[in-house]
Amino acid sequence: MRQVSILLGLALLLATPAMAQDPAQTPAQEPAQTAPQTPPQTPGETPAQTPAQSPAKAPAQTPAKAPAPEPGPAPRSRLDVSAGYTYANYDQQEEPRLNMNGFNLGADINLLKWLQLGATLTGDYSRESSSDPGLNGTKTSLLSFMTGPRIYFRGHRHQRSYFLDGLVGVSHISVRPPYLPPLPNPADKDKVLAWGIGFGVDYAISPRFAARAEADFVKTGFFGGNPGQANAVASVSIVYHVGRIKVPNPKKKKK
Repeated sequence: MRQVSILLGLALLLATPAMAQDPAQTPAQEPAQTAPQTPPQTPGETPAQTPAQSPAKAPAQTPAKAPAPEPGPAPRSRLDVSAGYTYANYDQQEEPRLNMNGFNLGADINLLKWLQLGATLTGDYSRESSSDPGLNGTKTSLLSFMTGPRIYFRGHRHQRSYFLDGLVGVSHISVRPPYLPPLPNPADKDKVLAWGIGFGVDYAISPRFAARAEADFVKTGFFGGNPGQANAVASVSIVYHVGRIKVPNPKKKKK
C-alpha cells in the first residue's frame, strides 16, 4: 500500500510541469499554388506557344507636309507676232460672192493683261473660172492693212483666251480681166477706207507659241459701191511670243 502511494505521488510530480507549458503553435500551411492547366495535346500536334508581350511602342510621328505652292500666272511677253492662212468671202454685189484664199501677218503689243494693240496685213487672191470667155480667168487680189485694239475677256494669260477686236485701215483691190486680143488688158484698181469687227480665241501650245482662230466682218466701198461690200474673213495662225517672257511671282496670301 505504501508503495502504491509513492508511485502515484511521483506520477503527479512529473505531470505538473508538462501541463504548465503552453501548447506548441502549429504554423499555418499556405495553400499550394495550382499550376496552369495545359489543354490535352493531340498526338502529333505541336504545342502552341504563347507570344511574349512586348512593351507598347509610341506611334511614330509623321512630319507635316508643306503646302504645295500655288501656280503663278501664265507667261507673257511684250510683243507677239503671228502668221497664217486667211479665207475671204468677197461681196461682188451684182455678181456672185467670190471665194478668196491668202495669208495674214500680224504684230501685237501687250499693253495690259486684257488689252493688245495690233496691226494686221492680209492678202487674198482668186482666179475666176467661168463658162463666159469675158470672165473666165479673171484675177482678183485684195490687200488690206488694218490696226486696232484686241480685248480679252479674262486676260491673255490662260490656256484658252477669248477676245474681241475692232479694226480700221486701208484696203486695195485689183481686178484684171482675161486677155482677149486685140483688146487691151487693163486692171481695175481702187483703194478705200475699211473697218471691221471680229472675235476669236488664242490656244496656248507652249510658253512661246499659241494657235489663233479668228472670224471677222469687214466693210469696204470699192468702186463707189453703195452700200458697199460686206465681206466675211476667217483666219488661222500661229502666234510667237517675242523677247523675254515675264512670269510674275505669285502673291503670298496674308495669314
